[in-house]
Amino acid sequence: MERRSSSYASSSAPMKLKTEYLSRPSRILSASAVAVGSFDGLHIGHRKVLSRLISEAGDMPTVVFTFSPHPRAFFEDDFPLLTTDEEKTALLATTGIEMAIFAKFDSAFVEQTAEVFIDRYLKDSLGMRKLVIGSDHAIGKGRSGNIDALAKLAPQMGFELIIVEPEMLGRPFAISGEVVEGEGRGSRLGFPTVNFVPPPEKLLPPAGVFIATDTRGMPGLLYIGTAPTFGKRKIIAEFHGIDRPERIDREFGVSVLDMLRREEKFASADELVVRMRQDREKLLNWLNCR
Repeated sequence: MERRSSSYASSSAPMKLKTEYLSRPSRILSASAVAVGSFDGLHIGHRKVLSRLISEAGDMPTVVFTFSPHPRAFFEDDFPLLTTDEEKTALLATTGIEMAIFAKFDSAFVEQTAEVFIDRYLKDSLGMRKLVIGSDHAIGKGRSGNIDALAKLAPQMGFELIIVEPEMLGRPFAISGEVVEGEGRGSRLGFPTVNFVPPPEKLLPPAGVFIATDTRGMPGLLYIGTAPTFGKRKIIAEFHGIDRPERIDREFGVSVLDMLRREEKFASADELVVRMRQDREKLLNWLNCR
């Protein structure tokens, strides 16, 4: 079994990054939080994923699982890379990530389904308990392990899936709209919200729960969706701030900073409240890691 390890110390990061080069699965960790991707160039979207990985890991080691060679370089002759493995390692060493795994991307690796890859490389080798991944990413043969497939595999295989929306603007995505009166359900559940309706021509993120700030810069939880737990159909936007504003104008706006989870339908309001409390705890952890 081929396995090489090394470490790289960056002048801008006192922590040493441990690297492992794997040609086949090998037991390395008993528990970890993992981000999977090519990470070529380590651009702003990649760094957003890694920042989320660090904030979600808790006491577990943070691991970047990447590939050598780059998957596109395997399929395409003379595919140009933004970063070599050595350059990528140097960049990763500045992020606070503790370990980088470079898996040998070859004809055998390509044939693995998403489930086999997760089982052999992420669960057995790394003891993965949390998987942080960009919403536009997919794993496994033929990219069969897209976000929807991973969402189904997560509870079956015993890991938490954390989806990060790509940041393409270089700034937070802004949403605003006219404030409307809600049904008061949020207040009754212990999560008072400001309800607003974005204009119909506004492109919105996928339905789910997001970390956002209002126009005062106050952080909170933004929900966009149809409230399937309560049988609604129309898209609504609700913002639950850490601190409720004393005065709310007719227009309300937020800046979306990160995605916590996709929309879910719960069996009861009590189950929803439990999930919302978990969302709020994740928000506080996210803020503490900034």
